[in-house]
Amino acid sequence: MRKEKQPTKNVNIIEELQSEMKKSGYITSEGAKEEHEVIVKDGYASFETNHFSTYVLAEKAEENPKTYDRIINSIFAGSISLIGLVCVIIYLKKEVM
Repeated sequence: MRKEKQPTKNVNIIEELQSEMKKSGYITSEGAKEEHEVIVKDGYASFETNHFSTYVLAEKAEENPKTYDRIINSIFAGSISLIGLVCVIIYLKKEVM
């Protein structure tokens, strides 16, 4: 049986790309994610690692903007306005009577 050998220093991994990949990484045996910086040049991606494993090249997801920015302020202002309007209507009805 052959024993696996790991490198003793960093190794540069180069892979031809099908699309624009921005990240490389793998899941360790303990379940933790380890990411590597990817350099893209002339249709090839490269990254350095200090051991051999199964790696994944992936596109880095864009962070979605928060669409609920300050919505609580709008809800609060609308509630206060509604309460004020109801109070004015009650006051005016009492004045008429």
